[in-house]
Amino acid sequence: MTAQDSAHARGMTLTEEYVPTPTASQPDPQWYIAKMRDLYERDPQLLDPSWRAYFSTESAPPQLRAKRPDIPEGAPSTPESAPASSTEVPPASVTQDPAVPVTVTPPTLDIEEDGPEAAATEHAHVISVTRSDLPPAPPAAVAEATSPYTRQQHGRAAFTLFQGAPSHDELHILKSAARATAKHMEASLSIPTATSQRQIPAKLLIENRALINAHLARTVGGKVSFTHLIGYALVEALCEMPDLNVRYTIEGGKPAVEQLAHIGFGLAIDLADAQGNHSLKVPVIHDADTLTFAEFVDAYQDLVARARTATLTTADFQGASVTLTNPGTLGTTTSVPRLMVGQGLIIGVGATDYPAEFRGVSPKRLAALGIGKTMFFSSTYDHRIIQGAASGRLLALVDAKLSGRDGFYERVFTSMHVPARPYAWEADYDYDPNHEKGKPARIAELIHAYRSRGHLAADTDPLAYRVRRHPDLDLSSTA
Repeated sequence: MTAQDSAHARGMTLTEEYVPTPTASQPDPQWYIAKMRDLYERDPQLLDPSWRAYFSTESAPPQLRAKRPDIPEGAPSTPESAPASSTEVPPASVTQDPAVPVTVTPPTLDIEEDGPEAAATEHAHVISVTRSDLPPAPPAAVAEATSPYTRQQHGRAAFTLFQGAPSHDELHILKSAARATAKHMEASLSIPTATSQRQIPAKLLIENRALINAHLARTVGGKVSFTHLIGYALVEALCEMPDLNVRYTIEGGKPAVEQLAHIGFGLAIDLADAQGNHSLKVPVIHDADTLTFAEFVDAYQDLVARARTATLTTADFQGASVTLTNPGTLGTTTSVPRLMVGQGLIIGVGATDYPAEFRGVSPKRLAALGIGKTMFFSSTYDHRIIQGAASGRLLALVDAKLSGRDGFYERVFTSMHVPARPYAWEADYDYDPNHEKGKPARIAELIHAYRSRGHLAADTDPLAYRVRRHPDLDLSSTA
């Protein structure tokens, strides 16, 4: 019985190859096989058919692999015992009687010990399976190394992400609007300012804006933005608090407060040119307190259109008493804007979004919890003429208007001729199973009311605007 047969008799699988201990008469098989494989990879014709068949079927299923040829007795037992150089090459074929087995002279031609690379190459051909009757598993993709050293070696510098990044420092002189903005910002450092902030729920603002835009889409077209509604709410709040519509000035060398009769509403606009460069412009809606909401929207859109076409005049930038900036359109949560000389306060509006701690909650769960979107307001004011308490009351008044608690949306709907009632703000109520039992019946009554008396609330007068209502058609009756 041979050594391999003895190994199979002890229960070894076909993937476990018996490796005898190298002796003086029997060479080390692993070293000998590695050298024969090296010759095979160089040129298979350097070996005889038995070794070529052995290496060509290494990746085949175990039952289809060729038997490994016997190692001749005269082969060197270790790499150290192999000759340093030789001029003989193992013959590719030998003419001999078929009955006599063919052997190969040990390969010692120009072979150097490969060290760890040879071991890695040898292990690359090892296929691990759990059953000898199954084909080998496909090679698995090796996951990328996650060590800090590997990331350092294969990482990319930040500047490679942008092809147009400058390779050296550059100096650009500020011109026109950019230079004027820099001068105004430097002058603003002379103003002692303070800031008040307030978080305001935005649910009612979102829903009533959707009603207005749906009406405009059906009729004259156009859209109303959040800034339109917020800006007009600020104008109404300043009309109710005229002590904040002021500016600091010097009269006869003495500090003075100028009380303004009308509101100059400054609108901060971020504009981009063809090269992608951004600039800030703040045109003014003069006498904003004398305008209805529809007129305010028209004046607002006119300033924006002329700012984009660079047709604003010098008069359009003069006379502001309050400025509204809305960095929330870029996702900014809150900000403290700079107050310009000649103004009493500037209002900053943050992004309209769910609180960050609830951003991963599903919409259905948010509705069940009664969580809606909010926005932050900031009021930066001239502390020489406006105190913190007055600034806080102004933000509270804006909150009341955007929450629909003083008829703000009714006035807006009337100005835009929206033939519907705006949504009203109501606190959430606790779930009552007994109360919910009768809700399907109340919904059926509401459907019947719209079928029988819906014409009483329809907009059927083409000559005049009139909102028609009926108590049976009120959605709050189903609550």
